[in-house]
Amino acid sequence: HHWTISGELAADAKMHAAMSQTIIYQPLDELSITLQHRHFSRKFTSQFGETSQQASRVANEQGVMLGGKYSGFRNLELRAYADLFIFPGNTFTASQTSKGLELMAEGNWHVSRPLSLMLRYKMKNRQQDVTGFRGILEYRQTHRIRCSAAWQQETYQLRAALDATIATRQTQANRLGWGASLRAAVRPAANFSVSASAALFFTDDYSSALYIYEPRLRNTFTNTALYYHGYRLAAVASWKIGKIFELSAKYGCLHFFNKKEKQKNSF
Repeated sequence: HHWTISGELAADAKMHAAMSQTIIYQPLDELSITLQHRHFSRKFTSQFGETSQQASRVANEQGVMLGGKYSGFRNLELRAYADLFIFPGNTFTASQTSKGLELMAEGNWHVSRPLSLMLRYKMKNRQQDVTGFRGILEYRQTHRIRCSAAWQQETYQLRAALDATIATRQTQANRLGWGASLRAAVRPAANFSVSASAALFFTDDYSSALYIYEPRLRNTFTNTALYYHGYRLAAVASWKIGKIFELSAKYGCLHFFNKKEKQKNSF
């Protein structure tokens, strides 16, 4: 009655395996605890494989994640997890076995039916090669904090966020980044919607980049990384034609204050 146990085993054509097991314990309606274990072969190949992971693909990883969610307080929901992971083989940033830890804590306060506030802290500590010294590892740590407010109605949504990042490593000085973003969506008719986002960012380099959610086309995911100094604009319009067809278009603009480049794109 209080337990959910699930698992998955996959093998590619050369019998390289990937396994993931999850146990969820829910002693109360307001409390749930999740334990997840994963073991992916170094040579496992799956073009569309997806699961809870740290790497960009399902391969060369072992990990254990412990998380929980509690909603017993009035209008307040708390979430947190700790994820310990190991990459047995070399990766893009580490030329030998490396390991890391990710921690996250988040609070969501539903002030009223349309208004909610969110505060999130995330830390990732991961081994990577020292720049210029292949085979010598150092710990690189990133601290991220986000504060956001969302207003959701039936026909429109509005979300504003403030972000800050501190990136540290053993061989270099700290790197800082901060920014603000705004997202809006409106649905004037059942078959037509428009969404847009704007972000202003200031970071020292890529290691202190900020990540924002911006409007996306159907069946795509966009988590844009913003670094250096500049702003990013994006907009998507979708029109559903009958029961079968949907026409969508996206426009994006990325402008830097401290670089002589301006990037525009549309789809």
